[in-house]
Amino acid sequence: MKAVYSECHRSHDPQFFLVRGVVKRTTEQPERADRLLAGLAAGKHQLIAPTAFGQGLRMRVHSAEYLDFLAEAWAAWSALGDAGPEMIANVHPVRYAATYPTHIAGRLGWHTADTGCPIGPGTWAAACAATMLSAIWPVASVSSTTARSQPPIYA
Repeated sequence: MKAVYSECHRSHDPQFFLVRGVVKRTTEQPERADRLLAGLAAGKHQLIAPTAFGQGLRMRVHSAEYLDFLAEAWAAWSALGDAGPEMIANVHPVRYAATYPTHIAGRLGWHTADTGCPIGPGTWAAACAATMLSAIWPVASVSSTTARSQPPIYA
């Protein structure tokens, strides 16, 4: 079996996760990739590089508003000057289309449901890499009869 892998996944490395009032380390850690890579190596599976499919596939799943937010979020957060090392919302604006926030703190609360989804400096790069990985099989399967006859790809 082939497996798609990118080092970009290591870019998303959240440190903050609130569980019943206690700050813990989230399970979304780069070490998960190490465990998967060890298993793939043990099974003698072939690693392949991801293919960049561009913003189009992401826009089939997410709104342009959300994607723009993620692309710009870290720079806007960092420009605040007194912000923490990760983006964690402390406000969640009422979600009516006419009330979309313009300030980064409001936009963060608009797009995140709780404190369990911190955004760091590498989150956008990791998210983009993830879409390259997960999109490889569906795109290949629709665009090519040859691809449909190939064994599955783990992404």
